Amino acid sequence: MWSGVTCRSELGTSAGRDGVTAVSNIFTSAVRVFAKPGKPLTRAVAEEILAAMKADNGSYWVPVTAASGPNGCWLDVQLGSAKNPGWPEFWEHRGDEFDSMWERFSNEGGWPDTITHSLRAEYFHALDSRPVRYGFDHVIVTGPRAALPEPPDAADTWSEVGPRMWKSTARGSYQGLNERTDMREGPSAWIKDAGWEPGRPAVHPFELTTPTTPARHATGAPDFEPSWLEPLLADDGTPPHPEIERVDLFWRNRLVHRAQMYPVWWLDDKDDDMPGDEPAEWEHRSADDWDNCLDPEYRNYLTDWSERWIAASG
Repeated sequence: MWSGVTCRSELGTSAGRDGVTAVSNIFTSAVRVFAKPGKPLTRAVAEEILAAMKADNGSYWVPVTAASGPNGCWLDVQLGSAKNPGWPEFWEHRGDEFDSMWERFSNEGGWPDTITHSLRAEYFHALDSRPVRYGFDHVIVTGPRAALPEPPDAADTWSEVGPRMWKSTARGSYQGLNERTDMREGPSAWIKDAGWEPGRPAVHPFELTTPTTPARHATGAPDFEPSWLEPLLADDGTPPHPEIERVDLFWRNRLVHRAQMYPVWWLDDKDDDMPGDEPAEWEHRSADDWDNCLDPEYRNYLTDWSERWIAASG
């Protein structure tokens, strides 16, 4: 069964006067197309969907990835949707061939991620969107035990899992910004070859691996729950305690959010190491995806669709 493709830009950047590239807000769309029960998506159909999504301009400053669910049950696509995306028109003209389409949308200039969906063929961009929350089921903090907040419930108490590493099984949720901007991609990224593979892993210590392409930029975790853990997820550039080195949130053992000190020189075009005495700030990286998406409509739909899919598979 085909798995996925990660793509680099076919075109270069578009430089303006004095060689400075003019860039508007960059949008990252994570699109999931569900197959109708009993009609799994073949690679040929996936290629048709990708071709329809490309439109004229490709992906704007965001790496393109595509991956299938088990046995062709869905297609996941990541693309930069700021400049004339083709997938709203694709859904308007071909949506009835599939069970539904969902989009998680991130604007690197604002908060938070939103979610939109449609169960029938229609122009997708005309639909209302709503903020989306993401979940975690445990947290691991690197630092001294004395610096950690005390849980109100004894079941969530801290346990040592490594040197200066403390775990709580507290569950919670937050809003996130999962933009995947990568200025190395150019303004018209798209599929260049036929190599199918899962998402691209992080190659730099200041990136965070996600199911698609690495998170490279500062985000945050606003509207965080539970409140007793919120001080650990501060977003003012300073750590919650001078001796806390890192805060990691996990969902089913996948790292979905990290806060730690990052050097201020870290920019899109920096892949080399810099002197260790450079100043640093406390920053966040988000790796949320469909697995820890807690939107009630999405979770209810997924349960219903899964039952229909299993029944049709006989």
